[in-house]
Amino acid sequence: MSSLNLEKQREYILERLPTNIPIKVAGLFINDEGYWKRRCNESLDKVIDTHKHKGSWKTAFFELFLTETIENYIPLKSHEGLFWEIVDTCAPYVDSLDINQLLPPIKKINTVSAEDKIERTAQLPEDDASDSDSEKDAAEYAIQHLKFQPLLTKLQKLTSLSVCYNVKNCGMNFEWQLFQFTGPDCLSLSVGIKEHKGLSTLRLTKELDLSHNFIEDRGARAIGKLLNERSRIRKLILKNNGIRAAGCHAISYPLFKNACELEYLDLRLNRIQDDGAINLGKALSKTTTLKVLDISGNDIGVQGTNVIAQALASNQVLTRLDLSNNKIGLEGGQKLQRALLENKTLEFCDLRMSGCGQEAEYHISNVVKSNYNFKFLKVRAEERGQPYAIPTELRRFGEQLAYPVSIPTNPGQIN
Repeated sequence: MSSLNLEKQREYILERLPTNIPIKVAGLFINDEGYWKRRCNESLDKVIDTHKHKGSWKTAFFELFLTETIENYIPLKSHEGLFWEIVDTCAPYVDSLDINQLLPPIKKINTVSAEDKIERTAQLPEDDASDSDSEKDAAEYAIQHLKFQPLLTKLQKLTSLSVCYNVKNCGMNFEWQLFQFTGPDCLSLSVGIKEHKGLSTLRLTKELDLSHNFIEDRGARAIGKLLNERSRIRKLILKNNGIRAAGCHAISYPLFKNACELEYLDLRLNRIQDDGAINLGKALSKTTTLKVLDISGNDIGVQGTNVIAQALASNQVLTRLDLSNNKIGLEGGQKLQRALLENKTLEFCDLRMSGCGQEAEYHISNVVKSNYNFKFLKVRAEERGQPYAIPTELRRFGEQLAYPVSIPTNPGQIN
């Protein structure tokens, strides 16, 4: 009877415990699920599914409380001591975090007038000026969010992380800068993930789009490190990020080593030039995953095109390639034309505004169309359970491509 009375007294006390007990004290001394369910319902304004929190109301409270704290943290304004005290208090109970918002600093970003920028650029050599502009502008305009490296160091029991660099309910205060994922952000997150030994699930996405940001070479190196750690990212879009040859090399290396699952890479409107294209060409000669590559508008010349052409002769994976708006020239066009005669998989190749010459562009177009037709007919035959054989018309067409002639009067007809 005494034990029964003690249990009833315990339940009576727990039902009447206030839900505003300091979380540091409550976490250490209260394990009753009924109390934590009551505290969740009173303190957190949301519907809670405990299945997402190991079936525990206590775990749910600490994970959601820490998530809310992180999502409302404002760099350079929020009380640093209080923030890290909350992190330390919640850390022993946090297994999973699903962060849907990261706020930037409220501090106004410094801007540079057009006159100052022109004057500063005029005092530097051309190459140094472009490098200086990209680096200084990034420093002046970049928005840095919460640094994940020290945060993840404290959350040693964390096994699952989902992050979205986003601002919810910005309303009339909308600015593109609120949604930037900058180079320092990328570096801090990737280093934190690399150093965390217990993290088994990283729900970033299989598609990572960082277009029109200040990633540059430093951020590209961080992404390269992430890809090199057997990342599950399949689609990577980095257009217009000021990436040069060094950053391109960092991204190409995991492809060269077949250390990632990347299938789609968009690097258009950067400045990788010949050195970057050479690294990509080497990667194309080894990769077994990359199917789509867009390097349009990258100031690539003949030297880089030649290496890519050599890789295409042996590559059996790539299906789409965009080389438009580069400086390929007639020599580069001829190299591509000869190399693609050995390629059986490329189904699309954009060479507009590249100076490769009308004849080379025409014959390359025919080669990729031929590859597409071969693949289409093969798939149809396999669907019907029939043995695949190249039709006579297409075989003759392929033989003609091996010995290209001048452009016919009507490009729609092939004799």
